[in-house]
Amino acid sequence: MHSLNFFCLILIILLGAGAADVPECTGTVQFNPPNRTYDVIWYPTNSSVAPTFPMNYECLYQINVPQGWSSYIELKFLPTTNTTANNSFVQVIDFNQRVEIIYYTDLDKFYFIAPGGRIKISTKDTSAQFQFSVQWFSEINPDRYDYANVTELDTQPYITNYLFKGNQVTAETRVSIITIPPSDSYLLETHLKALRSILIFDGPNVNSTCLGTALQLFNNNRQYVTSGRVVTVIPLQPISYWSDSQLMFQDFENTKDITEYRSVYCLGYCDPIVMDGSKTPSAFSTFSPSGYANDCLMSVSGTGNLDVYYGGKTDSKSNLIASYSEASNELMLPQMLRGVVRTYVLTGGIATVNITHNSDACLIMKKNQKGFITSPFYKTGLTRLFSHIDSIFIYSDGLYKYTFNIQDVDLSQNNSLRLSVIHNKSRVYDILYNATNLPSLNESVSAVGTEWDIKYSGDYDRINGGYFIKYDVVKVNSAPSYLSNFVATVVSVWFFLCMMF
Repeated sequence: MHSLNFFCLILIILLGAGAADVPECTGTVQFNPPNRTYDVIWYPTNSSVAPTFPMNYECLYQINVPQGWSSYIELKFLPTTNTTANNSFVQVIDFNQRVEIIYYTDLDKFYFIAPGGRIKISTKDTSAQFQFSVQWFSEINPDRYDYANVTELDTQPYITNYLFKGNQVTAETRVSIITIPPSDSYLLETHLKALRSILIFDGPNVNSTCLGTALQLFNNNRQYVTSGRVVTVIPLQPISYWSDSQLMFQDFENTKDITEYRSVYCLGYCDPIVMDGSKTPSAFSTFSPSGYANDCLMSVSGTGNLDVYYGGKTDSKSNLIASYSEASNELMLPQMLRGVVRTYVLTGGIATVNITHNSDACLIMKKNQKGFITSPFYKTGLTRLFSHIDSIFIYSDGLYKYTFNIQDVDLSQNNSLRLSVIHNKSRVYDILYNATNLPSLNESVSAVGTEWDIKYSGDYDRINGGYFIKYDVVKVNSAPSYLSNFVATVVSVWFFLCMMF
């Protein structure tokens, strides 16, 4: 009996201690920089286990930030009951009055600049562990900057992932910016939130209007556009050296007609992409560092016309690689699309686009199909680094007749192009083109096999230019020739007998 009373006493003390850590909310709680800026302010306590706030608890916390300073917040919010209603949450309201709602986090990081931001807890129907810390930094201007220019004649956008230092980009007209993760990123979900620390300013310095963060831009499905010719991008402290994401800059002259503009990334098959280009063009871009990952366009359903560019959209359409509509599905898709940046622009309708980064979907032929194959840097003016060869291997699930013709190829310097058709592990067609053995452009060649190999080679770290080859793949009858001859003979005899009788 005494031991039971003792246990109850300990439990009451522990519960009382937990409740004592939760202050009563009597109004907005203000947080200001301490005298020593390196001090970290904790709320409500700096305990290893976050205090548990009761149900129906609401309070607002104001984080004040002086001009030219920034604040760094680490936040924990753990509802004690696993509810699907999401009635308990924390709102983080930034310096631009944009709200991010957090339903559960073991650790999230947020950044404010002047005049500051707010945190609001609302527990509703469940208690929750809640805790945050604040640290202030007295300088937001980075020590180092990269500088770049974009023009309306550029076919390739300027892309940077050096987000641990400042970036300033100048355009001929105005600057268009989107956040564009790489298509082959395995760490993106882990590091994406670090983009909260990347601020984009509409002007030549950090005193310009802040358009928002790189994460807000990523979630916006709209491009940021400057009011003038210059944009400034800075990271806030403490620096996140790896975010596995990029910012893409273009001259707004090329994107001014686009209302809906987003970046798309995924591993394997992407979610269907619904594009509304019924009133103004709708666009999305994908990105692959150094051109090592490809898109496979699987289908286009709906209305309108889908243009695909290697690079960004251009008024000249000099880097337009292909155009599609719903009618393209049967014979023209799937289609492999290469390049570093691929931009898809829908006009005149509403359509659903399906892409994948599963290369087999485009490299294994299972039906009669027409299409094209290019090198990754065709029409880009870019150079493939750390390599001297680009190879594509196309397979079929049976015997196919491969008909192809070379539309364009750069065989200058030491570049070469080798085309091979293989059947039963033997090369039934094999030719090497180079500066001394040039191909006849737009001339069709056919060979029957189960594999088609394309190898484009050049000097190490200098392979560029590339090729564009159209193909028409048709499944052939694999019946033995003697059987075909027998059928032909029977038909001939039948016609002869009909004529006789």
